[in-house]
Amino acid sequence: MAAIRSNIEFARSELKLVQSYIDLAYGGEIAITMSDGSGPPPQALAHLGNVLSNYEQVLFDQIASLEQELEILDSPPDEDEN
Repeated sequence: MAAIRSNIEFARSELKLVQSYIDLAYGGEIAITMSDGSGPPPQALAHLGNVLSNYEQVLFDQIASLEQELEILDSPPDEDEN
């Protein structure tokens, strides 16, 4: 149970970080500089925001799954199962 709680806390921390990066990507506060001096590919920040949004959803799903697993482990055994 301690490992599950630790994984939940890590995922929540990661989620906060990803959400702050999403805000930066969609807010236009990130600058992209190509190593050859050319401009960034079209829609680069939108693509980055999209990738981060997908990761955000993965983290939401992981947290929900871990919380459900923790709830199952925390619940007392069903009397009918004996």
